[in-house]
Amino acid sequence: MQEAAGIFQPVVDLVAAYPYLALFVGLLLAGEVVLLPALYLATTGRLDPLVVLGVAVTATMVSDLAWFLLGRHSPRGAVERMRQRHSSRVVNRLQGLFSRNGPRLLLLSKFVYGTRIAAQVIAGALNMPFRTWLAVNFAAVVTITLAMAGLAWGVVGTAQRLEEMIQHVEVAFLLFLLLAAAAYLLVGTMMRKRWFQS
Repeated sequence: MQEAAGIFQPVVDLVAAYPYLALFVGLLLAGEVVLLPALYLATTGRLDPLVVLGVAVTATMVSDLAWFLLGRHSPRGAVERMRQRHSSRVVNRLQGLFSRNGPRLLLLSKFVYGTRIAAQVIAGALNMPFRTWLAVNFAAVVTITLAMAGLAWGVVGTAQRLEEMIQHVEVAFLLFLLLAAAAYLLVGTMMRKRWFQS
């Protein structure tokens, strides 16, 4: 078991030495799966929150740009690959909706899990103007990243307050147990006196 763990030690050392580079690469490859733990580390003070947010926005924009350019430079091939993964009816419906409401759907795609890549490819395939894509996509990326960061800060803050409250509850419960034990002993003593005096 230790031998298997030893194999990954160079990777662990590399991530520890360059956490923001690892975050950037991880976000390019896995997206939110890497962002959520990074936000947790930022909220607990292990990583710089502003750097994490900057790296998250940058990596997501680079990834989205790659998908957008794939759709732009190979529209048929990219759309056909989407048809292989999803039904033609769904892809056709998405293209129809996108041609009428492209910027809105591009913005919303950030908030609907599993639609981000398809929206980028279709935006490129339907020749959305680059400036429009850049402005809408940047606004969407910043919004979702800040929303996730806010959620992370809220969860960690709530967990810390809950932990403090539990400590207070533990103290209160301990006091209750002590009072209950004292009452039990007092009532028991009084009852014994009454029984033995009768």
